[in-house]
Amino acid sequence: MIHQKSFPFRQLALWLGLVSSGLATAYVLFVGILSIWVGLNHLERVGYWVPILAGTFSSALILWLFVHLSRLLYGRMKQTDTLGL
Repeated sequence: MIHQKSFPFRQLALWLGLVSSGLATAYVLFVGILSIWVGLNHLERVGYWVPILAGTFSSALILWLFVHLSRLLYGRMKQTDTLGL
């Protein structure tokens, strides 16, 4: 009887989740940096601080979420149990 290792769908799904969350994080960071740049270029306007604050808050929040999600996914990748998800 030949025993072959099955294709690691769980590993593939976790890597796919990590890569897609990284791409989403990069997109939100780009929009946040663009928002900060727009706010800094319009310092003479009345509400110039709103895009700066929004860009800073969204960038910090998405980085915090990405770090915690990547730790969770990477920890799940290192588990060797085959029955649990």
